[in-house]
Amino acid sequence: MSTPNQLPEQFEPLEVSKHQELKRIKSPGFAFAKNLASVPLAFSEMQAAARFFPIVLPQQGLLSPMALFSLKEDSPNPYVDETGNWKVGYIPICLRLYPFILARVEDKETKKDKFVLCIDRESDHLSKDEGEPLFTEKGDLSDLTLKTFEMLKIYQQELSTTQAIFTQLAEKALVVDQEGFKAVDLEKIITLDDAVIAGFVKNGTMPLIYCHLQSLTHLHQAAS
Repeated sequence: MSTPNQLPEQFEPLEVSKHQELKRIKSPGFAFAKNLASVPLAFSEMQAAARFFPIVLPQQGLLSPMALFSLKEDSPNPYVDETGNWKVGYIPICLRLYPFILARVEDKETKKDKFVLCIDRESDHLSKDEGEPLFTEKGDLSDLTLKTFEMLKIYQQELSTTQAIFTQLAEKALVVDQEGFKAVDLEKIITLDDAVIAGFVKNGTMPLIYCHLQSLTHLHQAAS
């Protein structure tokens, strides 16, 4: 559910020529997330997410905090019940915005990467028969789609900021390997100079570290 370097197979750019008849069904549930092991989190949601999920850093790739649902990739998501209902009090932003994502693709003219609005063409959140249209009769993006697009752009900006914060922590050797993931090392944090810690407090890094570390009390749920 992240914004990937390569477009996931079931997603495709939203185009009026292909998708003008599609509509978004308001509330079909979260069955699509039943096999997800983790999803990325932006800094604005980490405090709420920490109440329910362990927040970890991936062992490989970009250091973006992830809400960890299961340590076993082939295990079902314990936060989705058999009927597709979400079981706890916080739903990560990317799941709320599904079946839309922003994906990085190459611009054919400029040969540079850009973000485009994409949909999961296989999603049961989309229908030709019922729901809110993705496009107007004139072929413009509907208010629903425009609003979702704006929310995704804000979310992507926040993800980039969050990733930069934790990358800086890793560059200061404050991130260590754990079993199956990485985490900030509290022992190293408390040995930092007061000026460094004060800087973390001032720029908002320290609250994110606390959210991350406190959330690890939920690891038993991901391991079960």
